[in-house]
Amino acid sequence: KIQYFRTYDLKINDEVVGGIYSIWTLIDIEKRRIRMYYFEDKTLDEIAEIERTSHQAISKSIHNSLKKLEKLLKFKI
Repeated sequence: KIQYFRTYDLKINDEVVGGIYSIWTLIDIEKRRIRMYYFEDKTLDEIAEIERTSHQAISKSIHNSLKKLEKLLKFKI
């Protein structure tokens, strides 16, 4: 079970494994998409419409951002 918090702590199975420093390694567009998807509960289609791009581009971007965080945290998500 993965949970994301407004403080940008990453909590997996009730254990905090990452902190605020990790999220800041993402570029602005990645942070914005992560924020909209996880914190503002927007759908991929809503984000795509806002950013005038495709659903697939948003999905790939979020996936790649999480992979980048996973690598930084050295913890398999």
